Amino acid sequence: MAKCITIIAMTGQGKTTFTKQTIQGNPCIVYDINGEYEDLPFDVGQARSRFFGKPMEFIDACKEKHGGTFCVFEEATGFLAGRTGLEMRQFLIGKRHPQNLGGRNIIFIFHTIASVPPFILDMSDYFVLFKTGDNFQNVKRKAPKLYPHFMRLQGAKKYSKLIIKNV
Repeated sequence: MAKCITIIAMTGQGKTTFTKQTIQGNPCIVYDINGEYEDLPFDVGQARSRFFGKPMEFIDACKEKHGGTFCVFEEATGFLAGRTGLEMRQFLIGKRHPQNLGGRNIIFIFHTIASVPPFILDMSDYFVLFKTGDNFQNVKRKAPKLYPHFMRLQGAKKYSKLIIKNV
């Protein structure tokens, strides 16, 4: 069954390294606006590729991929700005109807908990949480399920992470 994984961490905590380890050896397509996946070709016809272009075209490319493919939204905050958020909600509705997602796995990467839209907080199967620069009260209000995990990481060393199943 397709999974939606949301990775949240401030810069330099290990988001990209964790993602690369997760997708290693698996079919994937990465929306790579910062050029961090230079080992992947810019050819969406390949089993493993990266993409830089219009967000809607990336969603369409994800829809064309077969089951087991990881669709990675690097810098998801910028990706979801504007009208793309509606299209993403419609794409994620497929999570409730597995035949629509076709077994594709989705990974969203954010820098803060505050920047994760509520519909992604609800639809994610797992959160991979590293240290963030979020305000304590904002996390408690916006993502109460993540708040205790957020607090656990405050005194942790760099690259510490928690993997949390969304229930």
